[in-house]
Amino acid sequence: MNIYMVFSSKYKFYVTVLMSLAMLASDSLAYANDIFDWDTYSDTWVAVDELQRTVSSSETGIVEPRSNRTVGMFYYICNGPHGSNGSPIYDITEILKANPKNPKWGPEGSPHWWAKPWLGYYVNSDSFVYDKHLQMLTDAGIDFLFFDVTNAFTYDSAVLELMKAIDRRTEAGMKSPKLCYTVNASAATVVKNLWNKFYSKPEYDKYWFYYDGRPLMLVNKSELSSLDSEIVDHFTMRYSWAWMQGRYADQWAWLEYYPQKLGWTMKNGVKTYEQISVSTAQHATTKVGKSYHNGKQPAIDEYAVCAETPRGLYFAEQWKQAHLQAPPIVMVTQFNECMASRFLIHTTSELSNIYPGGNPVIGGTYFVDAFNAEFNRDIEPSTHPLIRDNYYMQLVDNVRRYKGVREIPVPSAAKTIELNSDMTQWDDVTPEFRDDIGDITHRNTQGFQNMAPMVNETGRHDLIASKVTKDADNVYFYLRMASTPTNIRFAKSWIMLFINSDCDYTTGWNGYDYVTMKKSGSEYWLYRNEGNAYSWTEVAKINLCQDGNQLYFALSRADLGMTTDCDFDFKWADNIPDNPDILDFIDKGDVAPNGRFNYRYRGSLVPQGGVKAVSVANDVKWTRLASGEVSLRWSADDVTSVEIYNAQGALIQSMPVADNAKNVVLNLPKGFVIVKVVSKTGFKSLKIA
Repeated sequence: MNIYMVFSSKYKFYVTVLMSLAMLASDSLAYANDIFDWDTYSDTWVAVDELQRTVSSSETGIVEPRSNRTVGMFYYICNGPHGSNGSPIYDITEILKANPKNPKWGPEGSPHWWAKPWLGYYVNSDSFVYDKHLQMLTDAGIDFLFFDVTNAFTYDSAVLELMKAIDRRTEAGMKSPKLCYTVNASAATVVKNLWNKFYSKPEYDKYWFYYDGRPLMLVNKSELSSLDSEIVDHFTMRYSWAWMQGRYADQWAWLEYYPQKLGWTMKNGVKTYEQISVSTAQHATTKVGKSYHNGKQPAIDEYAVCAETPRGLYFAEQWKQAHLQAPPIVMVTQFNECMASRFLIHTTSELSNIYPGGNPVIGGTYFVDAFNAEFNRDIEPSTHPLIRDNYYMQLVDNVRRYKGVREIPVPSAAKTIELNSDMTQWDDVTPEFRDDIGDITHRNTQGFQNMAPMVNETGRHDLIASKVTKDADNVYFYLRMASTPTNIRFAKSWIMLFINSDCDYTTGWNGYDYVTMKKSGSEYWLYRNEGNAYSWTEVAKINLCQDGNQLYFALSRADLGMTTDCDFDFKWADNIPDNPDILDFIDKGDVAPNGRFNYRYRGSLVPQGGVKAVSVANDVKWTRLASGEVSLRWSADDVTSVEIYNAQGALIQSMPVADNAKNVVLNLPKGFVIVKVVSKTGFKSLKIA
């Protein structure tokens, strides 16, 4: 953990009628009191990373969500206040690239970035960064963030900015990580200040990560004897520092060497294991980098990286221990450790601290917490060609393996969609593939050291939800946006659909074999990929059907090469660059789903052929009663059952209907569910909200 200056190293929507108990238990520590209107089901998204590693999902054998599994992430809020406005940006990767033999470091004590983050050299007041970080961390399954305030700076304005970003998510009905602090220096003073600023005020209670019924504070309780009992008793306290090795009760390490020891407490006289740390590397001064494994650091080149740097071998080894021990809490170090201070060697006792590959002499340079691509603990996506989003995707994979995942949904029955017809024909098609709401905010923020503002105005159409169905001849795609999109005739990089038709990520551009996009004027076309580059050849013109903020179209199965009932992956995008990098999907325009992820349509489980509702026909009606219950009425005599499905197409409840019955009353919450009234000769589906 570092301060990198003179301090260092030290809509109420119910997804189901009865929420899955296993899913609720898996989030019990962080989210037991929260109900989320807009679940994006990010744990059902699929991905293959840049190294062709498949991210775990229900299709790779990962079990359903496990109870009592929670993941925290070490998170920095200190970028900016300790810099010097007007000073240059010191980027260690760029400095070594220019002159690895005689690096031109910045002054002693100056902050040095190990490399440029994908979101740029940002500061802790950048709301755009917080929006993107929270999106990435939520998609990864992170339950809480623990802040580094160990050097007695609490960065209250940054925390307030982050809280606003959390509010933007939760007010839209989306999940977001909870918060807690890691305290060390001047512990009593810091905790008292945090109490006065935040914890004594009930309006902030919604942000905290609760453990054992109280907000968690990572602090040495023995150092708080001067504080009132009202303050001390408000928290569950655990002391957190590096290399604690499980020696004493109520101590949780945020950094350990492999195999990591567990943090524990005594409950009713029984030693109870609670926590384990997982990191991507150790301090740069230890020379234990991201490729260290099996007790050895691979050889580094003149730029202090090695062939193994992208692979995360140390991270994998640490996760191996976490999966083996499987305590209730995993604390990961860390997401955005972007920089560290430059220090000089003044005594012989400091010689071993020399930067990796450096000459250990008096006057030599060292960086304690982070140095370059190999010797840092950062997980945040980076512009560095060896890092990019490899560690982020590795995080997602391991969090899923630790916490479990929900099943990638099975689609509803095949159905013929009539072009240029009513949008309601999509109502009973499931699953609904969802994206974040409101993730098209713009950016105009001063960069680090008061550098030129970082501007991003690419957010345009907020992609909200999509659906897919098929029949013997076509695959049909539907998209809903937050508002009516701009006219296709006048818009650049108008809405696109990328399709990986065979779920093979070694072919096509990043796996995408086809794309739909504007050709010219108002023409919309299907294109086939050529040569695995961002190069596309015309296949067929598309009849685009649009009504306000909704659109849909049909693609011929023959044009897509889908001669059998197969699975395929897909992604929507809007206003992306003309020749994009796959990482542009993090912050350019809007994509659904986020970043490198894709939705999977499990077409192999859906026989081809159109299915239409019959008999029960069109006279099923529903009314929400004053009691909150829903009354269903119909005129048909042959109704046999009523089925209830969630937005992902999962059957929640099925109830038989008595012979000749003409109505039933359902105890449904106010949320989006699909109710199917089934007769002996057909069915009628309704969307009830």
